[in-house]
Amino acid sequence: IRKLQNNIGQEKFFSKLKKIDPLIKNKIGKNDTQRSIRAYEIKYFTKKSLFKWFQNTKKNFLDAEFVKIYIDYPKEELIKKANLRVNKMFRIGAIMEVKKFNRLGIRKKNSANKVIGIKEITNYLNNQCDLKELKDLISIKTRQYIKRQFTWARGQMVDWTHFKPIITS
Repeated sequence: IRKLQNNIGQEKFFSKLKKIDPLIKNKIGKNDTQRSIRAYEIKYFTKKSLFKWFQNTKKNFLDAEFVKIYIDYPKEELIKKANLRVNKMFRIGAIMEVKKFNRLGIRKKNSANKVIGIKEITNYLNNQCDLKELKDLISIKTRQYIKRQFTWARGQMVDWTHFKPIITS
């Protein structure tokens, strides 16, 4: 199914998905490749819409059996840790790792290529930026990822128990 999606492109793939499963039309974004592929797989293998399948799938547990915990780590501390991690990545061989990764010849559309640092280090290897710019760009992308995670958590983990961690420096 992923091969089909790669061969015809996401736009045509999504149109094909809408034809076989009209219920997904306003439920999945047309550019959401992961969910499109999953919806197609479920329709293909179960002959049911993703949404009907979820409605009729029995849970093996009760919601009350779980305690939902969200560790509300201070954003500033996460950013500090992220910046330290970027420097550590380079100390332990991120550039060599990306060289090896690039030799694998993985298609640019695959999600492995979306890992923060792959594209940026590849640009560095192609002399499109210097090392300082490279580290800054990876730090920026990491901060943007942190922000997206906070935004998602704020909307999806409202009813979870929030804990502030004890931070020791």
